[in-house]
Amino acid sequence: MVPARRRGCMVVLFQLVLVIGVALFANGCLSRRMSAHAEAMRQLDKIADSSRKA
Repeated sequence: MVPARRRGCMVVLFQLVLVIGVALFANGCLSRRMSAHAEAMRQLDKIADSSRKA
């Protein structure tokens, strides 16, 4: 059996790794969405520019 103190440290370490993993995952998803949004805005700007020129 693992002593209670060591088990407590392992739980804290697991939670820390879990929080870091969730933060990195969320950051990656947000970056991808922001990139897609920026691309869509660039396309809309091109459409607006071409309609102004015509």
